[in-house]
Amino acid sequence: MRLPFGLWLLLQVAGCGSTPAGTTDPDGGPTAVPGLPREPAESPRVELPRRVYRPARAGEEVAIPAGPVRLGSRPGVTGRRPDVEADLVVTDVPAFRIDRLPYPNDPSAAPRTRVARAEAQALCDADGKRLCTEIEWERACKGETVGEWPGDDGFDVETCSISPGSCESPLGVLALGTAAFEWTASDVTRGLGSDEFSAVTRGASPLDPADAHRCGARHAHAPTASESRLGFRCCRGPAPALEYPTEAAYRRFRALEVDEQELRRILLTVPELRRFAADFRSVTSTGVDQALGRGGYTRETIPWSFLESVLVWSPAVGEQVWVVAGTGGGAGIIAALYPMPDGTFEHAGSFIFADEPVSVAVAWDVGSPRELLWSTCWACGGESGAVVYREDNTIAVVQR
Repeated sequence: MRLPFGLWLLLQVAGCGSTPAGTTDPDGGPTAVPGLPREPAESPRVELPRRVYRPARAGEEVAIPAGPVRLGSRPGVTGRRPDVEADLVVTDVPAFRIDRLPYPNDPSAAPRTRVARAEAQALCDADGKRLCTEIEWERACKGETVGEWPGDDGFDVETCSISPGSCESPLGVLALGTAAFEWTASDVTRGLGSDEFSAVTRGASPLDPADAHRCGARHAHAPTASESRLGFRCCRGPAPALEYPTEAAYRRFRALEVDEQELRRILLTVPELRRFAADFRSVTSTGVDQALGRGGYTRETIPWSFLESVLVWSPAVGEQVWVVAGTGGGAGIIAALYPMPDGTFEHAGSFIFADEPVSVAVAWDVGSPRELLWSTCWACGGESGAVVYREDNTIAVVQR
């Protein structure tokens, strides 16, 4: 007996709690600015007409129009892998058609699993179709939005299992990667997978963490693998000759001189920091010396380099962060910003000295690639902290 798609998924997750979507809070107290969200602000979204959900029909395909997809994920998103996920790089994708549900694309049948990639390709071929590329899969998942999930930001694995329609993508594709990892025709690029695990899969199974189901999440499997967590769906039309962007390896630290007016303009575009922009002034050499001198130190006694203007920091492969410090709006400020491919910036983390326009020294050293130190009085208790690149690939500005 073949089980309906929704019931099959419900049985797969029975007895297993879902992982709620969302992010963890910073490490308490001074790491967050009161009244400001921790997550980076979203890039502008393309508003699409509101859809009315239609139940899936056997054999139904969705026509995906030619258009752009913002490949990858927003820096700072929980679960993101900056070494293999692009920073929302805009890529134009030709038109194609995709099955609305995983193979056999029939709401009355359970998704087909336990097939290696070659067998999945052969089953698509038999229907006059082909395996989707990973870029097509992501385009079908996101449309022209920068949404993180194959539905909306309230994604929940168990809910999707019971009601595939609750996981409809902006373009009308259902249950993308909610029943199983889905094979694609794409092979791994640098940093993702290996010679053995050379096939790219998208989505994840109901037993995997919620962040593995993100539209931008990329996974690698051995193409010969055949297991219950591996499924697929088919596409129709010429396969696009597009390659996934390769993430660059940047210099770990680079000092950058940026005009103060330009820094004010940048801060004005970041909602979390806008109120400090109008009279923002970068930390000066004199200000650094003052912060060190208050603790009885000089530059000569500390073997680290100090921030003046902007520090471009790469705490991990594929990740770049601008770190700025100074005063503005009657406060002292340390801020970490993500530079985006379109020239905009998003908030990564910040520490605000409310009503205290103090001088702050921010220091770095190649021997400490995932952490910067800051202080308003070097080595004075309660007046120092760090800018930390955490294990979950997010940034926190903390007091120590």
